[in-house]
Amino acid sequence: MSDDVYGGIVLSGNPETPCALAFLGDEVTTYTTTDDEEIVEIIEEHGPRFLAFANPIQGPDVDDGFRDGEEELVDEGYSFRPQAMHDADKLERTVFLRNTLKRTVMPEMIECRPKITADILDIQGDDDLEDFGIPVESIASMREFEAVLAAITAQFYAEDQYEDQGFIVPKELD
Repeated sequence: MSDDVYGGIVLSGNPETPCALAFLGDEVTTYTTTDDEEIVEIIEEHGPRFLAFANPIQGPDVDDGFRDGEEELVDEGYSFRPQAMHDADKLERTVFLRNTLKRTVMPEMIECRPKITADILDIQGDDDLEDFGIPVESIASMREFEAVLAAITAQFYAEDQYEDQGFIVPKELD
């Protein structure tokens, strides 16, 4: 890993449901919180150069169904919800955080789907993450695991090892 910090975030639409954050750099750090101000503080503290959201980061550009790149992934057998099916509360929270972060740490923000990252990189559990070089001691929940997968996607993006399929997808390992 480089000296850069890569972040991943799994948001919920309900402010009472926990959100998870993960940061990959010299160490792996994960957090779970429900507070938007705390989310911003944690991101500012880590100062990631790239931050991957595990949900759409802008309003739908299609009324229903999948975007072109997403359709290719569905044809390849991947399963996920199309952008238009994500709830409006989660999108509103995402837009708030994006706008707040643009005024502070200004990471480059991308959109990903942790399940697709896991499938492409064959990371299905803790052992696979450790084989990938990521210690799992700090990962306390499935949401945090997904946030780590989002941060991995941010790293692949930073290293130009990705495809844009409507959201960022890591390239398969050789």
